Amino acid sequence: ATRRTKFYVTVTPNRNDKQCFIEWGDGSRTVCDRWGVYEHEYENRTADYTCNIVNAYEFSIGSGNSEDYSKSMVESIPTLGDGLGKISDGLYSGMNVEGLRIPDSVESIGTSAFSGCTELENLNFPESLSSLGEYAFDGCTNLRFTNINGLSSSPITSIPEACFRSCVRMNAITLPQSNTTIGASAFYGTNLQM
Repeated sequence: ATRRTKFYVTVTPNRNDKQCFIEWGDGSRTVCDRWGVYEHEYENRTADYTCNIVNAYEFSIGSGNSEDYSKSMVESIPTLGDGLGKISDGLYSGMNVEGLRIPDSVESIGTSAFSGCTELENLNFPESLSSLGEYAFDGCTNLRFTNINGLSSSPITSIPEACFRSCVRMNAITLPQSNTTIGASAFYGTNLQM
């Protein structure tokens, strides 16, 4: 029997002159000319389940077969393309992410966007970042910083509730120079000396 897995990517294109598209793991491409859900089907694991979303403001990913989807997403991580403005709520939650380049265009990281990414060690924050979601990095047990590039000069004014909770290897952080409020349990379970 042929096993097929459908993937659904909800995309909000950037409003600029560049084309927004999805590059699928089998080499095909889908143009995203408006907000919508774009579908792609893989057969028998003939290609990687990866996708690269280019020039999108925001996107989220789903699947028609949750068993195949969860297994595949441990193996392959969606790439963040230039032009992305927001990392959606829960986008990388629980994935096997080790390091990730966040594009300079990102202004917002959603709630639980990276929660439970236990392999995540290093992360760059662009200077454009103005908003972090609650629980954004909760449970990233290998995440450690000596300095967070960009965060010290970003317009962030709040580190929300449980944002870096249980990041047990975190022992240093450089906060923005602006007046920064720190939410409940934002750094609970870290090695920060506060």
